[in-house]
Order: sequence, then structure tokens, then C-alpha cells
Amino acid sequence: MANFDWLRGAFDNFIVAISNYTGYLQCHHNVTAVNYASESPIRSIDQATTIKVHKCNIWVTPIDKTKYYRLEQLLSNLPPWKPVDIEEYLPNDPVYA
Repeated sequence: MANFDWLRGAFDNFIVAISNYTGYLQCHHNVTAVNYASESPIRSIDQATTIKVHKCNIWVTPIDKTKYYRLEQLLSNLPPWKPVDIEEYLPNDPVYA
């Protein structure tokens, strides 16, 4: 066993990563189950079928920079499985298609 001591750290890290991923999958399963069991839809049919195309950002306004910074902070503090409504963080001038 002394020949494989160099592998112990990598193997321990792998086990921790798999364990964390299992926890993520369990949480995602629970959130999905709650969403499927919900009597009210998460999004309406109109919201699910509407596509918004935003103009390309040639100039980023200070307001949009602030919105992006707030979104960045929100995403860095949330677990990866939490859904986020990004409507309030979008630029002010979308082009509807």
C-alpha cells in the first residue's frame, strides 16, 4: 500500500467531488419534484413561448452595468440549482420578435 500513497490525495478529492455532486443532484431532484407537483405553472404559456431578442450592446449604459453587477453578485452567492428570474437584470431596450 505504501506504493500508492501519492494517489490518496487525488482519490480523496475525487470522493468529495462525487459526494458534492450527489448532494447537488438530490437537491435538484427535490426542486424539480416540487415544481412538477405544483398546481400553478412556473411560467405561463405566453411566457414560455415568447422570445425576446435584445439589441447588441455597442454601448453599455451605467444602469445596465449596475444591473449586470447585481446579477453577477446574485449568481455568485446562489447554489447552482436555484432558478433565477433574470427579467429585472436585462437591458432596458429589448426588441420583441
